[in-house]
Formats: sequence, structure tokens, C-alpha cells
Amino acid sequence: MTPDQKIALASVISGGVVGLAGLVVAALAGRLDRVSSRKMVREERHQQRLADAYVALLEVAEKIGNWAALVRPALDSMPPRDPPPLPDVDIQIRVTALVNAYGSDDVKTRLKEWRDTVSAIRNADLKIARRLEYAQRGDATGPIADYLGPWNALEDTLRPAETEARRLITEQVAAELRPPT
Repeated sequence: MTPDQKIALASVISGGVVGLAGLVVAALAGRLDRVSSRKMVREERHQQRLADAYVALLEVAEKIGNWAALVRPALDSMPPRDPPPLPDVDIQIRVTALVNAYGSDDVKTRLKEWRDTVSAIRNADLKIARRLEYAQRGDATGPIADYLGPWNALEDTLRPAETEARRLITEQVAAELRPPT
């Protein structure tokens, strides 16, 4: 084989090797791109579900906050106005499930604190209703007659605590949904 033939053969072989290497690199890059795209789609889907869960939480929290602000007002009409209805229990359960599935630990903690406060408001409302019912029947003796204690707790402690707990949920959700800078 002559030197020119050796050079030509080396050129053909090196061209083939470079071409093959290009195919391998392109295939690997395509695979990495597909894996990266799948991860991005999965992350986008998770972020959308998180945002949907958080918006649903804020909607329910605002409705319940409205109820908490209007239940058993200190000054009311005669006959007393009915407070707005609470959101349906199924909706509350669904929102809690969504937050438990997708929410951060911080939001879950704030949600629990807020729900505990709302539960205390419900209990105060029930105590007041029961005590007023006894008073209307003429049984105005003993601790059952004291409806002002729960009413004062509702006005002085529980309503402000619910408002603050709801504010903390809103701030935490806003911070988590805010795009990174």
C-alpha cells in the first residue's frame, strides 16, 4: 500500500469514527433532553397542582373567615341574623387532602393551627347557643346561664386569633407560590 493510499484510508477511517462519535453524542444528548423534558413536565404538573391546592385552601379559608367574623356578633338585629353558611364539609375535606398531598410542612402546620382556632370558634358558638336556649326556657341558674364568658372569648380572643392564623396561611402560600428571583 502506498503512502497516499494509507493517508486516504486513514482519512476514511477517521471520518467514519468522527461520524460515529457524532451519532453517539447526538443520541445521548437526545436521551438527556427527553429525560430533562420529562422531569420539567413532572415538576410543572406538581407546581400546578400545588398552586391549585393553595388557591382552593385560600378560598375555603376566606369563606370560613367570613363565617367566623359574622357568627354571634356582639350587636345584632332582632331576630338575630343567620351567619353565612360554612363551606360544604366535602369541599373542606378535599382541600385538606390536597394540601396534605402537595403542601409544604409549613403550610400544613399553619393550616392545623388555623383549623384548631376555627374549631374553638365553633365550640364557643355552640356553647352560646345552648346557654341562650336554656335562658329562654327560664333556666338561668348555674354555669349554663353564663353565655357572656364564651361570647367574650369569641370577641376578644378567638376572632382575632382566626384572622391572624388565616393571615399567616396566606403569607406562607404567597411566599411559596412566588416565582424565584
